[in-house]
Amino acid sequence: MGDLRGKPLCCRERELVVKVAEGKSNKVIAHEMGLAVGSVQVYLGRVFDKLDLSNRTEVAVWAVKQGVAA
Repeated sequence: MGDLRGKPLCCRERELVVKVAEGKSNKVIAHEMGLAVGSVQVYLGRVFDKLDLSNRTEVAVWAVKQGVAA
């Protein structure tokens, strides 16, 4: 996929980060965003790469620290 570290998140990725921080499953996120579960997984992989994180918990912590989610 290439090196995405340090690149900004797009709007959909930021929306996904908020939903992950809220503790929502990929299935729920997919339904709410009008995506396939596989698409959510792709977006999540990009978020992991861009933020240099490796799991959903790290994404949630990042979101709270950055003020993206409460």
